[in-house]
Amino acid sequence: MSTPIALPAINTYLYLGSTASPPAYGAPIANVGDYTGPGMSKAVVDVTSHSNTVPWREKITTLIDGGDVTLPLYFIPSDTGHQALLAVFATNGFSGIRWFQLAFSDGETDWHFQASISKWSTKEPVAGVVTADVTFTITGQVLFT
Repeated sequence: MSTPIALPAINTYLYLGSTASPPAYGAPIANVGDYTGPGMSKAVVDVTSHSNTVPWREKITTLIDGGDVTLPLYFIPSDTGHQALLAVFATNGFSGIRWFQLAFSDGETDWHFQASISKWSTKEPVAGVVTADVTFTITGQVLFT
């Protein structure tokens, strides 16, 4: 089987996990615009020493940061899924960290991660629709399946 030239992003879905262990995932979060992330990165440490025989820096990576997932939500305050996300945002500490699943449109690839909702900003433009810009801050390892 050959590799396709690209994967359409439409029908990529984000799911909120239940508090059960392992988490269960219901319906995808509705009315989501363009996803960005996870914006993963690695910490880089310069390990250049006087023992180097050439004048080039040497570096190694140490800790991996899962980063953030951001999205615009076409916010419907009465939607139960949107209410559930807002409840996660309103919860601090360990109980405000939940499992999420990012299901790609190929129908085969899912990424799982734990995150808290660290930002929630609504907009209500006169000539537009109600939206919420939402940021999910990942903690721990992203599981690629």
